[in-house]
Amino acid sequence: MKYFDNLFPYDNIDILKFYQGKIMFLRYLIGAVFVGLAGMAHAEDTGFRNIIEYGCHKSDGTCFVSLDGPAFTGAPECVGNQLRWDTKGDANGKSWLAMIMAAAASGKKINFYVSGCQSPGHPTFLYGWVAA
Repeated sequence: MKYFDNLFPYDNIDILKFYQGKIMFLRYLIGAVFVGLAGMAHAEDTGFRNIIEYGCHKSDGTCFVSLDGPAFTGAPECVGNQLRWDTKGDANGKSWLAMIMAAAASGKKINFYVSGCQSPGHPTFLYGWVAA
């Protein structure tokens, strides 16, 4: 029996404490996933659309793009055809402005994954892409 004692050097209490910590971690992880999914409940894909207009506010770095087609929503209080984002606060805000300008200049359609509000009444996006 000494051979088996070397294989399992821990008693049952240590094993239970080890797995109890893992189970608590999994509970928190699953909870975080559900909270994240709940936040994306009002997210939607715009589908490829034409750019009608784009621009930026001089005072605060907020930029916008207006798309053709039916209104989309990022949250119940944010419905419209105009997306907004912050070029100063968003890590890739200026890159998105450049991509939108290039798409508009070349006549390409653009698609956004709309989620949340930039400011009251104005949807914003998580990511997007330009049609090839």
